[in-house]
Amino acid sequence: MKQVPHIVAGLFLCGLPFSAGSAAERHESGFNHLCVRSLEGQFEKQGGLSTGDLARTVSFVDCEGVTRRLVLNGESEEISPWSGAEETDGEPADILSDGILTHSLETERMAWLTGPTRRYDHAILGDAIEASGLAVSNDVGETARLELDDASVFEDRRVRVLDLNGDGDDEFVVIRSYLNGGAALAVYGLESGVIVPLGETAAIGLSHRWLNPAGAADFDGDGVIEIAYVETPHIGGTLRFVSLTSDGLIEEQSLYGFSNHAIGSRELDMATVLDWNADGLLDLALPDAGRNRLQIVSLAGGKAKIIASLPEDGSKYAGRITTAVVASDLDGDNKPELLYGLNDGTLILAKP
Repeated sequence: MKQVPHIVAGLFLCGLPFSAGSAAERHESGFNHLCVRSLEGQFEKQGGLSTGDLARTVSFVDCEGVTRRLVLNGESEEISPWSGAEETDGEPADILSDGILTHSLETERMAWLTGPTRRYDHAILGDAIEASGLAVSNDVGETARLELDDASVFEDRRVRVLDLNGDGDDEFVVIRSYLNGGAALAVYGLESGVIVPLGETAAIGLSHRWLNPAGAADFDGDGVIEIAYVETPHIGGTLRFVSLTSDGLIEEQSLYGFSNHAIGSRELDMATVLDWNADGLLDLALPDAGRNRLQIVSLAGGKAKIIASLPEDGSKYAGRITTAVVASDLDGDNKPELLYGLNDGTLILAKP
């Protein structure tokens, strides 16, 4: 049977009227003045990249700048915000000013970006300050550091900490941009306490050209983790799937027409991993090139293809997707929901 996406809630924020007909009316209580500026899932600090785990809670920032959580009651399908103190981690003194401290999914290891520099004037993430180095702490509190030469920067806010090859050791994924060649996806490892390069895609080829990681999972079921990223998400983005081998990063598939970032935004998580069609393989949800629709991409059978689009009627959203895209299981039914927001103030909660 064909699965049809069901929009559970489409809410206009900051006191404006609701928009999704009878489905939204069931959720009206408590939302008349809800404003969501941003959404956050659990992968931002844990691992740093969506890998298919569903968030049990989702935090958001409201109109007043207060951090709250979103809870879904499965019996009444009622969504309600509530105040809650957010846990914060003590950050290293040398972390980039807008950097994010990332924790390993498996160990006590942490990673962060260091060395603020202005030698690359792209400012794609909102300012002209990028990172010249990265730091990794090991399980006994020692810190390894890597410093780039003057020809490149880490044009990023975080280091993604994942075991990509199943050997039990973490790898570190970061966006490396060359002053004369643009961005590349770079993977590092830790060997005898030293950070070493394990693989890097070819740089895009032009200065001021960027890419943004989207997710990491075994998307095609072959037992190998693929990293998905969008190359040039602002000028007609190509979704690429690469895997780490002994020869470095090897591209497996690509598909044109996506964007998981807005120019100047600090939001890097405009994509998420989930099993949308319940076929046992993880899929990738991310916006199309105009960020007016959300596309679900599958790598089943080894071929990248779009298997669903939201809105499912073929129309486009009135606004553009601007927040993180979060896969959640807020009602505890072991089925995914998708949460994301538009620049016109609409919060979308969708289920397969």
